[in-house]
Amino acid sequence: MDSHASRSFGLLSFQRLVPALTPVLIVSLLMFTMACSGASYSRKDALAPVVNISQGLIATKGVTIQAANGSFVLESGQAFRPPFQVDGYNLWYTSQGQVSRPADLTGRAMNALEIGAERVIVTTPYLDKPLFGVLLLSKVSNKVSSKATGPGSRSYYIEIPETYVREATGGRTSYVYERIQLEGGDEWFNWALWMSDVDFPPLDGGKDRLSSSEREAMAFENFDKIMMERAQLQATQQAEAEGGDFGSTLLYILLIGGLVYGIAALAAAEEEEADPYGN
Repeated sequence: MDSHASRSFGLLSFQRLVPALTPVLIVSLLMFTMACSGASYSRKDALAPVVNISQGLIATKGVTIQAANGSFVLESGQAFRPPFQVDGYNLWYTSQGQVSRPADLTGRAMNALEIGAERVIVTTPYLDKPLFGVLLLSKVSNKVSSKATGPGSRSYYIEIPETYVREATGGRTSYVYERIQLEGGDEWFNWALWMSDVDFPPLDGGKDRLSSSEREAMAFENFDKIMMERAQLQATQQAEAEGGDFGSTLLYILLIGGLVYGIAALAAAEEEEADPYGN
């Protein structure tokens, strides 16, 4: 057989093999799509409902908390409307796990900034110089099983004891917060303030130029990514637990069977072409 005939035979074989394998490829694609579709995620279903707190008060005398960017000033003895609030309930769970113990706030100032807390300057009667601070004013859970209760669910009551102010010197960081009760017996916090005589480092990617709400929105995008990855992992684990090995075996059988069928069909077609009259 000359080269031209060889090329024609090869092309003919390919053209006949593709239609023969098409059903198998379609079945394989459908199986893959069904496996992937097992992972589902809805932000609405994943989040606990939260509500805003309407007011606050700095109870410690002689204290002023001023936004580093000058956007607000909170003074002791004067009730204030929260200048910002972020979802520190859902986002803190996602970022740090289930934070329910006071020690879990240690070293978390940068995490708070990531989800929308504000850099502040804290002036107190206990030191000659003001302190650098990170203030987190959080919304609170309104979920039936973990609903915030008590006065802390309605207002921020900010106290800054002298001990914690002095502990924020010498390059150290201290923090104060208000503990609130949740339905079901758990505890949470509605605000937190980290303080130090050394400024907190900048956020990566120039995020310090973003507003509190913009940083919160970015945190929710990260929340979606984390939860989707978890959903996909859970779907994969569930599929394996419910017979993933069987599904893989079935897929291999279909592929091998399709190849055998395709080769047999191709051979039969070529035999018929070589001897169309059955001689």
